[in-house]
Amino acid sequence: MWAAYGGHYDCVNTLVEHGALLNAKDQWGGTALAIAAAYGRHDCADVLIQAGSDINAKDNSGRTALMRAAQGGRLDCVNILIAHGALLNAIDHQGKTALFYAALAKHEDIVKALRASGAL
Repeated sequence: MWAAYGGHYDCVNTLVEHGALLNAKDQWGGTALAIAAAYGRHDCADVLIQAGSDINAKDNSGRTALMRAAQGGRLDCVNILIAHGALLNAIDHQGKTALFYAALAKHEDIVKALRASGAL
């Protein structure tokens, strides 16, 4: 998870090649993919997705990697997650979606990308 957080692509790739537990969660329920998405580490996110990470895994608050990327203004990660089939209208424990988080944070480019892909 720390490798994804830091954007250490080579390290993430090596860990994946050596059988890292892709869907392991931290104390908040976040996966390496969710952390990579939240911090805009699109290259790490792509490696994790290609290796089979659960793209729709939810953390302890019910938030997905797409929600985290949308809230953080990480358009590259949002696009990668959408392209790989992330659930656009998943809701967290408060009933909020990725579109809500993007709109709340005033990330107009992400709102447009989500809407164009079918988010409600």
